Amino acid sequence: MAKLYGEIPQRVDLALLNGLTPEVSTTKSDNFLVRPFSIQSVFALVNGGARGNTAKKISNTLHIPECEDEVKELFIGLTKTLQANDQNIFSTANKIYLAHYFKIHNDYKTTAVDVFKADIQNINFSKTEEAVDEINRWVEEQTHNKIRKLANPDAIGPNTITVLINALYFQGKWVTEFHEPSKDLFRLNKKDSVSTNMMSVYKQFNYYDNSDLKTKFIELPYKREQVSLTIVLPYEFEGLAELEERISDVFHSQSYFPTFVSLTIPKFKLESLTHLKPVLKNMGIKDAFSGAANFSGIGETQEGLVISEVVQKTFIEVDKKGTTIAAATMVVMELQSHRLDDWIKMVVDHPFIFYLKHKVNGILFVGRYVKAAEAV
Repeated sequence: MAKLYGEIPQRVDLALLNGLTPEVSTTKSDNFLVRPFSIQSVFALVNGGARGNTAKKISNTLHIPECEDEVKELFIGLTKTLQANDQNIFSTANKIYLAHYFKIHNDYKTTAVDVFKADIQNINFSKTEEAVDEINRWVEEQTHNKIRKLANPDAIGPNTITVLINALYFQGKWVTEFHEPSKDLFRLNKKDSVSTNMMSVYKQFNYYDNSDLKTKFIELPYKREQVSLTIVLPYEFEGLAELEERISDVFHSQSYFPTFVSLTIPKFKLESLTHLKPVLKNMGIKDAFSGAANFSGIGETQEGLVISEVVQKTFIEVDKKGTTIAAATMVVMELQSHRLDDWIKMVVDHPFIFYLKHKVNGILFVGRYVKAAEAV
């Protein structure tokens, strides 16, 4: 039990964060937030219908157990453990939207409902605006309106067969509240700074100074102390880039010891949107996004399903009383013949011949187009 609750989530966190490092490094000046376990959760739901090499790659890359009993133990057990804390609010939910004409396999439906407690709903994706609104309404409801507009018409439309979503919400109160915020400087780098609301507290925390990483670690516990927020602060104002190159070392167990600390942190709120398809492909999950995909365990189709989009939206707010976190991860699937990646591209942007043809009487008109009119 401890292995499933501890090692597997930590391994997937490290795998995803290592995979995300190149993606994030292109925007080092931007804030960033990701929820690895939500990605693993929704892909475990997807993987219940994967077969062959597609299933193997997803399982190996995201450390999802292949045995259904172990999957059930991991996801239901961990959820119950988090929900057992009556001092904090934690909720998670899974949803499957199916094209109204799509017939799901009974075995997959049973797994989705019994193991993942997923709610399954038929929807007409041809009515794109209504479908997008319905999906966003559900996500907003599950995340207490913290995650908005996860779905959009660019990702979802008439070709969509199924949309699978994991949503999460957490609200935790500090063991000891911070004092009222006051304005102070937050240093962006050696030269620049910005005035922001900073808040302070004076108490005993688990603290560690890691000279190898040139970093300070501190754990901020929430009530009941089963969950904590860890802040990792480089010695140098511009030390974050170097630290992110050793992201795996950051998540190794640190030699914390109780220390009285005068702590000052910013009061902050941030949102992040991450398109995960390129990240997951770089990590090794390639078949799921290509014509080699095998999701035959999900439902009956004349041709195979393929993942067309994976997106996660996250939210965090840290204030004097505690922390509010929300996340939603969405996987969109469509028929393989509708994948834009597989379509032949033809752009008529130079001189061409055209003709009008009757099926019985043959060619009616022939023309040549060589000069395009200037746009007005």
